[in-house]
Amino acid sequence: MAALDLEDLAFLDANQKERYMALERLFESDGWHIVKAWADTCCGEALNRIVNSQSWDQNRVAVGARIAYLHMLNLESATEAEFTQYVEQAKEAKVDAEEAEDAQDNE
Repeated sequence: MAALDLEDLAFLDANQKERYMALERLFESDGWHIVKAWADTCCGEALNRIVNSQSWDQNRVAVGARIAYLHMLNLESATEAEFTQYVEQAKEAKVDAEEAEDAQDNE
């Protein structure tokens, strides 16, 4: 996960910042790398089961499993996008507030 810089972290509220830091520690941990490798292997195995399934039910179970593993594999990028969005919204709100203040001062 691409870390937010200190300037960006300042735009997060306390709960968001705490959650972000906990997730950042998770994604940097050796355990997370083990889980990602496992999910990657399982994702490939699920694809194989999708292709070689004997029934529609087996196919659907394999598709569901693959989707779950893909979500795990994409968790870092999804988390980065989520917190980047929080920061961008906070920056936009700050700019809007500053513009409103400037407009009020000019009256």
